[in-house]
Amino acid sequence: MDPAKPADVRPFHPYTELRNRLSELFLEALANPERGVYVLWLRTYCRLARAERLPIPLRSLVEAVSREAATSPRGDRRGPLEALLADGDLLQLRHLESGDVYRGSAILEALRWSTAEAVELYPEFRDHAGYAARRAEKYWAVVGHLIQQERMPEGVEGAVAQGVLVFNAGLFFEYHELLEDPWRAEVGDRKRFLQGLIQVAVGLHHWENGNYTGAVLLLREGAERLRVGMPHMLGLDVTPFYHQVHAARSALEGLGREHARELDASLIPKQRPALVPSPSGRGPG
Repeated sequence: MDPAKPADVRPFHPYTELRNRLSELFLEALANPERGVYVLWLRTYCRLARAERLPIPLRSLVEAVSREAATSPRGDRRGPLEALLADGDLLQLRHLESGDVYRGSAILEALRWSTAEAVELYPEFRDHAGYAARRAEKYWAVVGHLIQQERMPEGVEGAVAQGVLVFNAGLFFEYHELLEDPWRAEVGDRKRFLQGLIQVAVGLHHWENGNYTGAVLLLREGAERLRVGMPHMLGLDVTPFYHQVHAARSALEGLGREHARELDASLIPKQRPALVPSPSGRGPG
């Protein structure tokens, strides 16, 4: 180990850093609907940037979001944009005349004296701009839906209810992050059940990233833990989900490591709310 390098400093991996920062923004939007419009601004920026492959003039971004605001009240106000730019740690501001670049809180000062700026993704993340764009689309599909709802359940039941949308959008990494704190706080069957949900999501995340062994192992372990929640637990219809997870794992084992990526998309498990409420949150004893 280099004695001049602190022990807690880890190498910078742009994909991992981008994934984590996007996930944090998304989870904040789930926790606080007022922040949901941050995702709208990010999604709109990504759409424009993918088409133009250039820094997007601030004026163009504002106009594009304004067109979206008919279905997202207050979405086109300046506050969400400023918060995303200052706190999101994803986008920077470039002055079009001088070429000066501003990040973080310095962006707010720059916005006060000039409007000749363009918004652009941090250079270190540009090789993964496609990933950011795909994630932003999925984030808004979830957050935009939740913004239209008047009320969500609270506590762990609320997290599981949000999780249905997150999981079905294919946001398996974010699903794991969403349920991790509720899982830590629970005990008994509910804790085991939440661990099963998390393991299934992580297994599918491994599958997406080519980790065949991790995918099969966690789908198997997760399915076994889901059994405690059958037929329904915490507002989730568990029985069909369990069978779908089992079928996906069996299909992966049949395909083998070399062909795992050929898994039929129709076999990716989907969640759905329980038709019959379970006030106790427990399955059959």
